[in-house]
Amino acid sequence: MIIGPVLGYFDQINKFRQTKSSSGYSIDTTGVLLVSSIIRVYFWFGKRFDEVLLYQSLFMIVVQLVLLHEFLEYRYPISPTPNRRWFWNWYTYKSYLIFLVILVGLLGFFQLIFYEQEWFIETLGYLSLGIESTVPMPQAWKNFNRKSVSGFR
Repeated sequence: MIIGPVLGYFDQINKFRQTKSSSGYSIDTTGVLLVSSIIRVYFWFGKRFDEVLLYQSLFMIVVQLVLLHEFLEYRYPISPTPNRRWFWNWYTYKSYLIFLVILVGLLGFFQLIFYEQEWFIETLGYLSLGIESTVPMPQAWKNFNRKSVSGFR
C-alpha cells in the first residue's frame, strides 16, 4: 500500500533519463500530488488514520520531489523565461522548494493555532481529498492539447 501508488512515477523518471527529455509529462500533476500529500500529512496529525496512509503520503512527497527534479533536469527546450500563465511553472528547482517550504510553514502555523478545532481538521481532509481528486486533469489536458500521449508513461 505504501509503494504501489508511486510505482508508475519510477517508470516516468526512468523514461526521462532514457530519452533525455521530459516532454509529454505535465508538471502540474506533480504539483497536485505534492500539495495534497503535504496537506494529508497535517490532516493525519489532527485526525489520526491508518499509519500506512501517512507513510504513503510521505513516500509520495519524496518521489514527487525526485520526479520534479528530473523533470526540470530534462525539460527541453529550456526557455530563459518560463511561461508565466500558470502558477506551477517556474524555472528552477529552488523556486518549487521555496513554495513548498512556505506551504509547510503556513500549514504548521495554522495547525498550531487551530489544532483542536474540528472544522479546521476536517477542512484539511476535504482539501487533501479534493485536490488529489484532480490528479488526472492536468495530464489529460496536456495530452488533449498536444493531440498525443507520447512522452507520458
